[in-house]
Amino acid sequence: MDNDSTVFIGLDVHKDSIAVARVGSATRDPVIDVATIGTQQYAIERMLAQLAGHGPLQFVYEAGPCGYWLHRYLTGKGQRCLVAAPSLVPRRPGDRIKTDRRDARNLALGCAPARSPRCTSRALTRKRSAMWCAPGNKPNATSPRANSG
Repeated sequence: MDNDSTVFIGLDVHKDSIAVARVGSATRDPVIDVATIGTQQYAIERMLAQLAGHGPLQFVYEAGPCGYWLHRYLTGKGQRCLVAAPSLVPRRPGDRIKTDRRDARNLALGCAPARSPRCTSRALTRKRSAMWCAPGNKPNATSPRANSG
């Protein structure tokens, strides 16, 4: 893998563990399950040190009940990080098997532009803002809900 290509890191975050998978930006790059690590800072630091030699890193994980502490931590370390809404992560119909490793792999694959050109930070932002700002979803001043407060 070239040092100038971005490496996409998918993280499946839970209270006690984080499953980590990585994939390069080229279509020929394989998906590699890196490890399952703890949520302590030293474990994340060790993971960052292990992945540092592979090129620029782009992290992605699903928003969930664990909050945004990992996003703040990674961006504080100078890394790029996306937090994807679970409803916007593409899923194949009939794919009901959910494991931590598979979720991390799917997040990493979904963010690599050569494999999924629709999943960029701009596309996610546009889709999210379109969803929240659609005329039917946005309460206006004449709706009964807006006047009931």
